[in-house]
Amino acid sequence: KRGFVNTNASPQLPEVSVSINIIDENNAPQFNPPILKLSQQEGVMPGTNLVQYEAQDPDTGEHKVKYKVVSDPAGWVTIDENSGIVTAAKTLDRESPFVNNNTYTIVIHAIDDGVPPLTGTGTIQLYLSDLNDNAPMLVTTSMTICEGDG
Repeated sequence: KRGFVNTNASPQLPEVSVSINIIDENNAPQFNPPILKLSQQEGVMPGTNLVQYEAQDPDTGEHKVKYKVVSDPAGWVTIDENSGIVTAAKTLDRESPFVNNNTYTIVIHAIDDGVPPLTGTGTIQLYLSDLNDNAPMLVTTSMTICEGDG
């Protein structure tokens, strides 16, 4: 049997440098708040900016997010793909069949530039207050009134 004895008072330990490269996992953009409640009077004219609805990309580094309208049943809005500014494309009408309980719902996607690109979803609930824009109308055009003898 052979053994080695360290006679040095302070034993030397080997020194090793290790580099660890942590790669950020791609995460979907997030709207805050995920549901944006907005009030607007009906009759807003086309070209009017309604709101800027932005999503944040939680990934490290500089990332671009593009915006896209994915649900707009009446075709009332557009969104700037770079800034997230939502603009009226048509006149907003509270009496539209697409409005439920005075609320019109728009769904927006934010798509990041990751590989693969990931998508976050935000919803705008647009509450439309009434504008006195409809004249009263008679439902029937003729009436018969019966008078009694007496």
